[in-house]
Amino acid sequence: MEYRKANQPEGVNLLASIMICYREISAVFYEPKNRTVKITFTVNKLMDEKSFNEIATLLDESIHTYHMISGIPFMPIEFTMETQGAHAFLHIIRDLETLSNGELAIIASIMRDSMGDSLIMGDTALDEEILEMQEENLENMLLATHAMQLRHSLVGVREGDAVMVYDK
Repeated sequence: MEYRKANQPEGVNLLASIMICYREISAVFYEPKNRTVKITFTVNKLMDEKSFNEIATLLDESIHTYHMISGIPFMPIEFTMETQGAHAFLHIIRDLETLSNGELAIIASIMRDSMGDSLIMGDTALDEEILEMQEENLENMLLATHAMQLRHSLVGVREGDAVMVYDK
C-alpha cells in the first residue's frame, strides 16, 4: 500500500489507516466544519431503495447496539446512496469524535456479508499480523484525533492497491 501526504499528517495518516485496514472502503472524506467523516462503499450493481433501506437499518441498529455495549454515546448517523452507471455508492456520514475501530470492523463486515461479490474492494488483503498492528495503530490514531482539531478537508481514495489522501 502507498499513500501521498497532504499538509496534515495526523489526518492523512488516519484516513490512510482506515482504508488500509478496511479494503471494503473505497473512499473516506473528512469535513472539519462538522468534524464528520463520510465513509463510502462502492457496489458493482444498482440497488433499489428497499435494498438500501434494509442495509441502512441493519447498519444503524448494529452500530447503535455496539455503542450501547461499549458505553459510547450514540450520535446520529446519516446513510445515503447515489448511483452512477452500473454502480451504487453507499455513504455513511458520522462524527469523528465517537468513531472507533470496532465500529469500522462491524460496518465493513456487514457490508461484505450483505453485498458479497458485488462489493468492490481493494486488491490485496494484508497479512494477519500486519493487519493486527495496523488496527492497533488505527485505534490509537482515532483516540488521539478525538483530542485534536483537524483543520482542513481531506479525501482518501483507493485505486487498486494504492491509497491516496489529498487536501480537498
